[in-house]
Amino acid sequence: MMKNIPWYLPQSLLMFLLISINILVPISVKSEELTLTLTKVAGEHNEITVAATRILSEAYKNIGINVAVEALPSKRALFLSNKGITDGELIRIDNINYKYTELIKVPVSYMTIRHMVWTKNLVLPRNDKVNLSSYLIGFNRGYLFAEGVTQGMNKYAAGSFQQVFKMLDLGRVEVVIATDYTGNSIIRELNLQGISMLPTPLDITPVFHYLHEKNKHLLEKITSSLLKMQRDGRFNKIISQVATEFKNTHGK
Repeated sequence: MMKNIPWYLPQSLLMFLLISINILVPISVKSEELTLTLTKVAGEHNEITVAATRILSEAYKNIGINVAVEALPSKRALFLSNKGITDGELIRIDNINYKYTELIKVPVSYMTIRHMVWTKNLVLPRNDKVNLSSYLIGFNRGYLFAEGVTQGMNKYAAGSFQQVFKMLDLGRVEVVIATDYTGNSIIRELNLQGISMLPTPLDITPVFHYLHEKNKHLLEKITSSLLKMQRDGRFNKIISQVATEFKNTHGK
């Protein structure tokens, strides 16, 4: 086929072809920029999830990757990320990869969360950890910490944090386990009255980002990016900025 093409081309046409190649190749590469879809627990719009989204978005941006976050029921989010249908988990407690074996923990914790007990019209000791086995406990299905600490107890796993706090408000459960940020945001959202948080946490745990096994080639890069942000003080700065925004928005 090449023998029908003239052996010479005008110099201006050659220059045009060379310039076109140099312009088009970078555009083509850029259009294939990778985007990861990470799951978070639906109904958890609070300081923790907003800060986690911003931290991971910045960390991935620093290595040339975009992040999209999809909110799903907790159990379904874990199912999809473990199957590789999504790319990983935005924020989860330590060691979930023992149960969800296709998930890889990125070994940099960028914040901690406090697991709290919430009550309404129930007198409980306020200075020590509560003996939960004496009460009907509610929590969000897929909340792995709550599932672990309530084994063998009288409990109800609701479909969402909104549902379980409504049940507490109506007296259908006696206590609820949720983080301080989650509980406060749900109470504000639903305008619930008379629900209080006991001051002593059940536990304070670090949280991590998880990737599906198919993305293990990104583990070293994202770990290095997060460690650099940690050294530069970016975690604390972002968390502080988000806390200020929520305080200004909600007047608390």
